[in-house]
Amino acid sequence: MKRRLTERWIDSVKPPKSGQVDHYDTAGPAGFHLRVSHGGTKSFGLWYRRNKRSKRWTIGRWGALSLSDARQKAKEIDTGKLDPAGRRAVLKRAGDFTGLVARFLQKSRRRLKPKTWWEWMRIAKKELRPEFGRMAPHEIRRADIRAFVEQRAERHPYQANRILELVRVVFNWGVKTERIESNPCAGLGKPGAERSRERILSTDEIRLVLKALNKESPRTRTAFLVLFLTAARKGEVVRLRRGDIDFASGLATFRNTKSGGDHVIPLSKAALEVIESLEGDRLFPGVATLDRAMPDLRARSGVQFRVHDVRRTVASGLARLEVPHEVISSILNHTIKGPAATRIYQRHSMIPQMRRALERWAQELERIQSRKAAKVVSITT
Repeated sequence: MKRRLTERWIDSVKPPKSGQVDHYDTAGPAGFHLRVSHGGTKSFGLWYRRNKRSKRWTIGRWGALSLSDARQKAKEIDTGKLDPAGRRAVLKRAGDFTGLVARFLQKSRRRLKPKTWWEWMRIAKKELRPEFGRMAPHEIRRADIRAFVEQRAERHPYQANRILELVRVVFNWGVKTERIESNPCAGLGKPGAERSRERILSTDEIRLVLKALNKESPRTRTAFLVLFLTAARKGEVVRLRRGDIDFASGLATFRNTKSGGDHVIPLSKAALEVIESLEGDRLFPGVATLDRAMPDLRARSGVQFRVHDVRRTVASGLARLEVPHEVISSILNHTIKGPAATRIYQRHSMIPQMRRALERWAQELERIQSRKAAKVVSITT
């Protein structure tokens, strides 16, 4: 049935005795109609074509939507500006925000660094799920994200920036995989002003952390002790194999270091003893295992720190023992300017000084741990 629809006529039209009747509007785009059901429901709809297929979309009920607004929306759909049925299918595939994040993390696990993946898992569970978890992605507005991260930034600016980073990456992935249509946080700047970290553990904090390590598995505990005894980076320690250690000379070779190439460092007697207690060629668990151990280690020790803070703490401790700057730099494997051959020679020429410095530091750790803590297991066991 075709006629020019008017609001007065829509009010007066009677429902059919059974089924439903579509009244097509001659003043609107082709396919625009009012559907009247036998129960008295009146709703606007539109038949339109996309990709050579005919689709019907219910625009809205009469009363909740005016005739002029219904016609305008029908025109937008008819001219191709909107594909509501396609949009509904996209939203259905996306599910809620928790599901979108879970699918992103599942698909991304192999290409992400273990540390990044586990941190994003924690943020998703602790931060995003309580705030946005049950919302559909298209329901999350830019203003919602801004308010949430700005509130977090008041006390934890670094964490707020990491939250925004994950939200942005998840939405970008959703758009790329056609699960959602747009990224609401596109263009949002970091809410928190980050400062470079200068965290150094105090003497009391070192003692508490070393004590808390006694609850860890032997390999995890030993990996952390080697971090404290050598100032090596976490990734360098977990890659260490038994074949990389010359127990006779007390030298360890850390492979593929951040500074480039290998780094030879003398091990103190304490470091050699804890390493010798382990069996097999692969001495330590992977980076992911150490990262997973950190929350419990922080809780047991009561010390809020990151793994990299240990390296900074050792450097500070060596300086406190009046170890020369160039020796500390050699231990830390900081870049030395000049030709590669010169750098290698300087590293090896420093080994005696590095050995004395790390031996003194091991003794200092022993003193720190034993003071007012007689029941604590020695770091050399």
